[in-house]
Amino acid sequence: MLKIDGIDWNASYDWDWGNLGAFNIGIIGTYYLHRKTQPVAGAPIDDDYHTTINAGAVNESRGVSTLPTFRYRARLGWSNGPWSVTGFADYQSHFFHTQAAPPNAGPGNFCAVNGSLDAAGNGGTHPCTLLGYTNIEPSFYTFDLSLGYNTMDTPANPYLKNIGLQVVIQNIMDRQAPFEYRPSSSGGPPCTCDVLKSLTGRQISFIITKEW
Repeated sequence: MLKIDGIDWNASYDWDWGNLGAFNIGIIGTYYLHRKTQPVAGAPIDDDYHTTINAGAVNESRGVSTLPTFRYRARLGWSNGPWSVTGFADYQSHFFHTQAAPPNAGPGNFCAVNGSLDAAGNGGTHPCTLLGYTNIEPSFYTFDLSLGYNTMDTPANPYLKNIGLQVVIQNIMDRQAPFEYRPSSSGGPPCTCDVLKSLTGRQISFIITKEW
């Protein structure tokens, strides 16, 4: 069973400034309240937006969200005749990933030989190099940009009319996913990154369209 509760919202406004061109601004987003899952009938119901992760471990966190609770995409655009420019901003709020702590993390002064604490919380002979380790992933912003030109009905040659040329730059700042400790034994490929976000970085696309 999977049940998701949340609030979807959007707002936009367009206006024309004559010779300066037409402008538009808008935003669309979602605020998640609950994401309740039940693997089989009769099993406990978990809420991914209010749960406890790594109970009893050095990085235990209670009542936290394991997915971003707030997302939005905002835009600001301009067009004037054949030209158009639109900028976008994408946002995801912070959350806590569910991976185990690194082997050298601990709340005390020393870790055990294998890098962890024993059941009683006692340490060993190797000092912990990470104290107060948490699984928090910070909020994340990316920006996109679209530049366009359309020949419209200006050319005399009908084959050159209504041709659209567009350059789209995604993740224009080339932001990389934040750090996440994910060993190969945790149900997926090893990575030192947030696996919920793209690792592609900046992408540039050229688009040509023709209307008949």
